[in-house]
Amino acid sequence: MTQPKRLFDFAYYALEKHPRPDAINTKIGGEWQSLSTQDFITKSEQLALGLIELGVQPGDKISILSTTNRFEWNVCDQAILSVGAIDVPAYPNISSEDYAFIFNDASVKHVFLSDADLFAKVSEVKDRVSSLGKYLWFLLILTVAATGMLFLLWPMKNTPAMSSTAAWPLWMRWIWPP
Repeated sequence: MTQPKRLFDFAYYALEKHPRPDAINTKIGGEWQSLSTQDFITKSEQLALGLIELGVQPGDKISILSTTNRFEWNVCDQAILSVGAIDVPAYPNISSEDYAFIFNDASVKHVFLSDADLFAKVSEVKDRVSSLGKYLWFLLILTVAATGMLFLLWPMKNTPAMSSTAAWPLWMRWIWPP
């Protein structure tokens, strides 16, 4: 690869020119976990394929909300950009009303969420955001075997409560290990 031309090209450039076993580091369960350049690209590509499978189109706006500093935000960002969609980041500590304004103003279609609290907060305003799709994506991080990630798609009417009455997700995709 010559010089990167798009933001998501930088990962491929880094893989070719400066691959690292610890390109991204994050603390999970009190332990530092490293993500290599290749693993970052693999996870991002797998998620991008999932987004395409779910019907995401170039130009779609997708918000990323996370309450903690985590590498999954970078994976989501890379995947969103690589399919031609536009990410709309927002702070996790703003009000539901602020989310409604941002989502309406940006015409957000989908939202990645890091936890059930954010899911509940965004669910409060879903009916006031006409562009928001009928699904919210809830990101569940499994800290088993090589830091597996599982992306789940829930209907907006159901919250991913950690109870036996929680609705099953409509779609799931492992993002590493494959």
